[in-house]
Amino acid sequence: MEQWSKLFNSEKLEFRCGKYMSTTDPQWERDTETVKQSFKEFCNLNVKQTKTWLYFDYKYLNQYLKNKKELHDSISWKIFGFPEYNAEESVLWIGSKGAHTPCHKDTYGCNLIAQIYGKKRWVLFHPNENLHATRVPYEESSIYSKLNLFSPNTTKVFEEIKHSKTIVLEPGEVLFVPNGWWHYVENLDVAISINIWIPLASDRKEQLKESLIQMFVSQVVKDLNASIQKTILNPNMEELHLNEKNILHSIDVINICQKNCIDSPASLDHFIDVQHLLQKYDTYIHQIPILTNMELTNLLETQAQRFEHDADVKKTENTDILKNIIDVFTSEDVINLIADKLINKKL
Repeated sequence: MEQWSKLFNSEKLEFRCGKYMSTTDPQWERDTETVKQSFKEFCNLNVKQTKTWLYFDYKYLNQYLKNKKELHDSISWKIFGFPEYNAEESVLWIGSKGAHTPCHKDTYGCNLIAQIYGKKRWVLFHPNENLHATRVPYEESSIYSKLNLFSPNTTKVFEEIKHSKTIVLEPGEVLFVPNGWWHYVENLDVAISINIWIPLASDRKEQLKESLIQMFVSQVVKDLNASIQKTILNPNMEELHLNEKNILHSIDVINICQKNCIDSPASLDHFIDVQHLLQKYDTYIHQIPILTNMELTNLLETQAQRFEHDADVKKTENTDILKNIIDVFTSEDVINLIADKLINKKL
């Protein structure tokens, strides 16, 4: 940690500050505050005393610490078969105990995560599991789950889950997350990790779907008052307003994505025989076992029992019908149908 402290020196970092206590809903980014602290101040945080967690999350190294040559030179993904990836494409995550990202899945690419310091729990679910998907808060390329895994108030909604996994990632370990897998990630103590997203051929269709969804959500929110917009959009999407010029740009993007899908359809050539890899590199690669229903229930109960369930009573504007409309229009079956029809229109 001394090396990281030297890297940041006395620079004030912008952390998300969440509650280390039970909440009814997931702690969306919108519901967290922002605080500025030095790395040294962050390391001295007493989570149990302050009942807060801090997260310096999703920071691309080509924007942060970009002048730290020693750090950049030390980051390479070559050993995993990706010599073209280095610090430029890598993302830094630094958080205290309890720092987490709500359960979600990424629509693009696959994910490689290197644990640098501390321990981080990953809970993963097969893409086909019903995790009560929602596009609110809306964030391009992220599909969130309505389920709260940080402080679940019930385990009943998980009873039908058949394919879940968990692992505590420790320093020196690297996790591979395939495309579309649901994942909930929480720091078990002060933890630092670095990841990259690796593009896939299947991203072409996903980009078309995401461009359609963005156009739809933009149209829905553009005339709403600011407070309601904030309940729909993730903070990093606040500039999502469509005027006539932006609509034309959005149509251009959809046209490009549509053309890419037709000209270069996704093939199966890039898929890897996992069993072959496991046998060939059995000393280095380990497959995470599937949890039994009882193991998943026990994990969720442990998550819940660490807090009292009388914490937050935060009220938001009643926008349920608007959120439901967005979720229906952007649901996987609907947006797939629209994308397929657009692709077939050009064939």
